[in-house]
Amino acid sequence: MIFLGSNLLIACMLLSGFCGILSELALFNLASMLLGGTNKTLLYTMGIMMFSMGIGSLLTETRWFQRLSFDYFAMNELSLSFLCMTALPAIYLTASYNPLLTLPAVITYSFLIGTLIGMEIPLILRLNEQLGLSLPQNSARVLMADYFGSLMAFAGFPMLMLPLLGLHRSGFFGGCINLILALAAILFFRNSLKWPKHCLLLCGLQILFSLWLGLALPKIKADSETRLFRDPVRFEHTTPYQNLVVTVKDDSDQTYHNREIKKGTITKTDTARGLVELNQVLTRHGYQDVRLFINGALQFSTRDEHRYHETLVHPLVQLNPDSDQALILGGGDGLAARELLKHPGIQNIVLVDLDRELIRLFQSEPLLKINQGSLLNPRVKAIGADAFWFMRTQAVKMPLIVIDFPDPSGLETARLYTREFFTLLSEGLTDNGCYSIQSSSPLFQRKVFLSVRKSMEAAGLKPASMHINMQTFEEWGFHIGCKNLDSAEVQSKLQGFDHENLTLWLNRDALQASLLFGKDTFNDYESIPINELERLSILDLQSGFR
Repeated sequence: MIFLGSNLLIACMLLSGFCGILSELALFNLASMLLGGTNKTLLYTMGIMMFSMGIGSLLTETRWFQRLSFDYFAMNELSLSFLCMTALPAIYLTASYNPLLTLPAVITYSFLIGTLIGMEIPLILRLNEQLGLSLPQNSARVLMADYFGSLMAFAGFPMLMLPLLGLHRSGFFGGCINLILALAAILFFRNSLKWPKHCLLLCGLQILFSLWLGLALPKIKADSETRLFRDPVRFEHTTPYQNLVVTVKDDSDQTYHNREIKKGTITKTDTARGLVELNQVLTRHGYQDVRLFINGALQFSTRDEHRYHETLVHPLVQLNPDSDQALILGGGDGLAARELLKHPGIQNIVLVDLDRELIRLFQSEPLLKINQGSLLNPRVKAIGADAFWFMRTQAVKMPLIVIDFPDPSGLETARLYTREFFTLLSEGLTDNGCYSIQSSSPLFQRKVFLSVRKSMEAAGLKPASMHINMQTFEEWGFHIGCKNLDSAEVQSKLQGFDHENLTLWLNRDALQASLLFGKDTFNDYESIPINELERLSILDLQSGFR
């Protein structure tokens, strides 16, 4: 009995170690989507959680834990089960109603979950001691189980749980494991419990709650996402790298404000079925306002994406009109490729995007109309790879390079706007090669916009700056340049824009206007920091801390 009891507790430690890391990873991923994936988000989640683990461990030496029994472990796991199950939907729902409360909600859940996790090891060590396990065996086996469980979570979360279950169900799954651990402790050690009826009652209530939440979770998530994204969510899929959401505006509702939330079609694991449903929705409602969100951030709207992509691509071709090939970094939606394909002289287009599943999504029937089947065109070769790795390892020499990355709002994207990356960009250009890059908003993120330019200049490039007006992004910025031209020469070559026959919006007047800025845009330019791998200063600028 003692042997079985001790090994059961070791097994519980293995699984609780798994659940602890799973909770941390799930909270960090959600906070990264809602707050931006910066080092500060690590502080708000894993940092706060580890600090509170110390508090939880310290609490176990207080008078409330002097006469320890197996009830304490069961109650701790039941509490963890409740918090882990509710953390993600509660934070998501909070963000959808009041974004200003998102950070307090994240910190609160991180603190509470961390406190309970911190109690687990001291409780199991002392309970094993009551079962007669010696101190060397006790500490070695408990810590071993905790560390092994942590590795299981670090491996299983990104490789299996996130792609198969999605973020919210992964957190719910962790809470279910905690519930099973509590039930196992109650049943196995029932003769050693001080309050068996109380434990069974609370366990029963938690089982009923988990059944209700498991059934209600899709609707809670759908309603939260509809409020968060403003339009009904018609497709949702979590890849190993990011969360993809497609919304479609209901034509019967012409305003974004004070309207009833409409339930969307959310597909979590059955991607094929989700694409069929998305196709049906687009057939009914059309393509007037289809939006793609990546990790909660808007990537494009079909209302005005043509303005963005025409500005990103056609002025670049104007600078180097004899090019027969081009490289697109990012742009897995195929919209930049669509614009390049309008130039018959460009026969070979290589597209490099980290997320193969994003590429496959925009090769599918419902979304082919948006990019006009560009990713299925034989002139386009789509590669699923990290752009930084690709530029470092491949012998790239291209006359045209289009950079269409998401904004530098997280660690994984901020490194793509560094001096080091722009050095690779320069090396990847032919002697007369030209480039263009989206560069955030010169109005709302002015210092980010300037930091991109300054980091490019630090790499030896001489970009010209551009900006346009849009419905969705209001004012948006770009940088464009050539390896053998300075910014004044680039602006001069763009004055004679002659591709108006290929565009819906961009003409010579709009392009000339895009090169003009008010005099306050470049204020304090000398004090703007260069974004480098050693110090991703652009994240501070993005967060408004500088």
